[in-house]
Amino acid sequence: IILASLAWTFVIALIYLFFVRFCAGFIVYLTILLVLGCFIVLGYFFHDRANLYDSVDDSMYHSTMIGLGWFCYALAIIWFLVIVVLCNRIRLAANMMEVTAKYIHANCCIFFVPFFFFILTGAWYAYWVIISIYLYSTGEMKGATVIANIEWDNKTRYAWWFHLFALFYMNEFLKALAQFVYASSACIWYFSHDKGTDEKPIKTSFKRAFRYHLGSLAFGSLIVAIIRFIMFFMEYIKKKVDKTVGQKTKQGKIYRCIICCCQCCMNCVARTMEFINKHAYVQIALKGENFCKSAWEGFGIIVRNLGRFSTLFLIGGFFNLFGMIFIAASSGMIGYLLITNIDTFADKISSPVLPTFTMVMIGFVIGMVCLSVFGTSSDALMHAFLLDEEINKGQPKNFP
Repeated sequence: IILASLAWTFVIALIYLFFVRFCAGFIVYLTILLVLGCFIVLGYFFHDRANLYDSVDDSMYHSTMIGLGWFCYALAIIWFLVIVVLCNRIRLAANMMEVTAKYIHANCCIFFVPFFFFILTGAWYAYWVIISIYLYSTGEMKGATVIANIEWDNKTRYAWWFHLFALFYMNEFLKALAQFVYASSACIWYFSHDKGTDEKPIKTSFKRAFRYHLGSLAFGSLIVAIIRFIMFFMEYIKKKVDKTVGQKTKQGKIYRCIICCCQCCMNCVARTMEFINKHAYVQIALKGENFCKSAWEGFGIIVRNLGRFSTLFLIGGFFNLFGMIFIAASSGMIGYLLITNIDTFADKISSPVLPTFTMVMIGFVIGMVCLSVFGTSSDALMHAFLLDEEINKGQPKNFP
């Protein structure tokens, strides 16, 4: 029954995207009005509490309630002004959610792509572990314990660092390849959905990646891999400092503080580079140019349309969060009803908690994977829409 939850979780994900396709605008506007209503209700609640205890000789409490009430009313006014100013952008973002769901339904096979890369990544990890075991055993053995203590020479030590860097590099390369396939498929569909062509965007995207853009993907993933490797090396240095100097000594605390600050900065650089890479791969899929030029154009188009992208990220994040919760909760609920109402399963378990929790986790993982595809496709379709708008001088002709 736990394995069967994989199947119905996929169905729930498709139902959710079908729901988004027709009701995204309604959900967005309803959520916006609910937030506005919550601010107003909270303001009224705090003022009511202040009036309720008006006779009590507690000026501090009365002033606090009045202040919180006016603060909520101010937030309501700011929120209303934001809605008025961003009305067109909110409508565009809602339409983009609907179009992305339409694209997903037209190309349901895109959901199998992340699991293909999951298998590929698992095979790479298995290969990496096997080579690591061979590499670890290269040297002079000291002692006869369960896990032998091996003394390495410098060549083996350098080979190990190279092998470790290969782990980071291949991880980032496979992630870049997957993002390019998602983006390229969405862009191909955007410009061919109404042409009546029998286009196979996913297959075509794989061909484009290996035939034309493998070098750009390798270069982009190399930059992030170097940053991640430096972060790991800093963690290694921190462990060495803790071992030699100690965590509680004055020198140890200073060293740890410096290394932690460097790690924080490098993490910011890595996240920024991953963001730039993601949009660079979309531009590569759109225009077929090299990585550096695509990264610059992708960054430029975000800056020129900052309001549109910010609204899309905000609304898209809400849909992704709500979708993951909905898929995980629905999967767990169906599983719970089955294992508690079917005698074949109910008689064999003493408690449904652990199986239900397992199915909820399965639903959460599958929902996260499906909605990550949805999010990347939404970003790619926004890039395609803006390019279409620029080409046709403000009047996009291919927007579904």
